[in-house]
Amino acid sequence: MALSPAYRSAAAVTLLLTACPHPPDSGDTGRALVAASPLHNLQLQASLDCTMAQATELQDVLLSWDTTGWDLYAHTLPAVGRALVYFFPALEMNQVASGLVTDTLDQTEVGLYGFCEPDGTACFLSEFNLPGHDLAMPSHFEADNGTWLLTLTDNDGALLALGFFEPVAIGAAQLQLGDFACDLRHTATTGEPLPVPTHGTATLDFGGITHDVMGQDLSPTSLDTARLMRFDTPSDGLLEHIFVLPEHAAEVTEHALAGETSLELDTLEPSSTWLLGLYELNANLTAPKALLLLEPE
Repeated sequence: MALSPAYRSAAAVTLLLTACPHPPDSGDTGRALVAASPLHNLQLQASLDCTMAQATELQDVLLSWDTTGWDLYAHTLPAVGRALVYFFPALEMNQVASGLVTDTLDQTEVGLYGFCEPDGTACFLSEFNLPGHDLAMPSHFEADNGTWLLTLTDNDGALLALGFFEPVAIGAAQLQLGDFACDLRHTATTGEPLPVPTHGTATLDFGGITHDVMGQDLSPTSLDTARLMRFDTPSDGLLEHIFVLPEHAAEVTEHALAGETSLELDTLEPSSTWLLGLYELNANLTAPKALLLLEPE
């Protein structure tokens, strides 16, 4: 279950990257065929470090974020387009947090959700509704009854920040997200470099990548965006920026995929570092589902 569309890069497009509906057969000539395997994919371990806030049950709690200075990716928190509340009746906080990171939550696990489009930096629990439906959220906010999640998204629906809270017999009447927002932590290791020709064009087939960077099953045809990124720094120093890689690239080529499992690449400059990120833009977090280190030779 994706809570929101993910980050979209606005970096300049300066290189040629063309999607192919199918990899070329052996009859094609004049173009090298490069096949990516699971060994070439990035390995990523990510987690949300969260604490549980407590508010008085069955009350119209005020949820505020005016002291929240940073988003999940260490950017200054921009204007919030929507705040959303989710209720998971049968899941613990750690289960929800893990499912958010790995995109493995199921829609059926959500018992109740609603959104608020704030004028400022706070919403009362009663303001979280759906169009045409008054959900009466406070009446469902009972102690010992599942897990509650607050998320903030920008005007494009991208996830900015989140935190967990629970109803208790005696708790706070107002919660500040800055006091209980989750922190995103990760470690990453590049896969084996994937050799590509230094001169001429090549077709890169990624149909053999059947698991994403976190080891979850992946259907290559589900990927919807490819980003070829050129960097002027070694790849090892880039992994700390895995969730916002396009921001740090010297050049980016972005191409929409529509079920394709291969791409045509033009000549790559061997003096630069080249990463190919394959994304699902509706994922909860902004890391690529696959990341390949290309090595011109």
